[in-house]
Formats: sequence, structure tokens, C-alpha cells
Amino acid sequence: KTIQHILDLDQEAATWNAEVAGLLGRYFKDQADKYAEQPEKKASATESYRKALAAYQNAMEIEGSKVDSYMADNVGQLSLRLDDIDAAKEAYRRARVALEAVTDATENIWTLATRVTTALVLDGDVAAALGYLDRMRGLSPTEKQKESIGKGLNRVCKALGKTDDYPRFMAALG
Repeated sequence: KTIQHILDLDQEAATWNAEVAGLLGRYFKDQADKYAEQPEKKASATESYRKALAAYQNAMEIEGSKVDSYMADNVGQLSLRLDDIDAAKEAYRRARVALEAVTDATENIWTLATRVTTALVLDGDVAAALGYLDRMRGLSPTEKQKESIGKGLNRVCKALGKTDDYPRFMAALG
């Protein structure tokens, strides 16, 4: 409803405001995840994932060189979900650059989650991913945060053929 209210006020808001574009991406990603649970709605899920990807990509373009690691992680995960490995790797390269600006004081659950997926996609480094998850557990993520991180990890693990590692990642998360 929030995104609709914003778009009612300014139909072009998602083309010039990265936060609005990100909200739109989140809306379509959540919609796609619901469709994906129903085999008969596979085409609708794919279409919603494409819309989510386009919105997050637009958010990254609006941000230019100061890309947010959250946006880049979403572009990476959705690119993987849509079988575009090259686009995913490019998004995670941009995420890695964004993460270079994160300090000990600004590190949080979400930047660590992006570090996990970045390490897996770009380096295939399970040990680094487990280390980031251990650091994340020290920040006491909520159940809702764990659920969200788990969904992202599941997407990445499936796309990379690392489904055997997924239970270890979730156990490390706590």
C-alpha cells in the first residue's frame, strides 16, 4: 500500500528515487516469492522476479557510483534466480566495492549478510561465509531477520549448486 500511495503522488518516483525503486523491488520480490510457492503460478513468479530485478537495477543506476550493498545483493540474488550468473557476479563486484566503505562501527546484520553472499558468489569461499555468519550471530538477529537471510542464502545456494552447504549456513546463523 505504501508504494502505491507514493506512486499515486508521483508515477515517476521509482525512476529518480533509489529508495522508492528499492521499495518497488521489494514489493515485486515478495510477490514473486508467494507465487513461487504455487507450481501453477511459476510464470507469474518469474515475471515478478523480473520486475523486482528491474526495480533494484534501477535503484543501483540512480545511486551511481555510491551503490548500496543491499541493492547490489538483491540484484545479485535475483540475477541468480533468473539464471544470469554474469549479471550476478557484476552485482556482487559492485557490492564488494560498497562494502569497502563499511567500518566496524557501521557493520550490521545486513552488511554481513551481503558479505556472506558475495564471498559465495565471487569466491566460492564457504569458510569466509561461515565466518561472517558467526559474526552475524554475535549481533543477535531477530527471527524475522534470520528468515530473510535464510531465503537469500537459499536462493544463492540453489543457484550455485551448494544446497548441501545450506544447513551448515543456517546452523551458523543460529
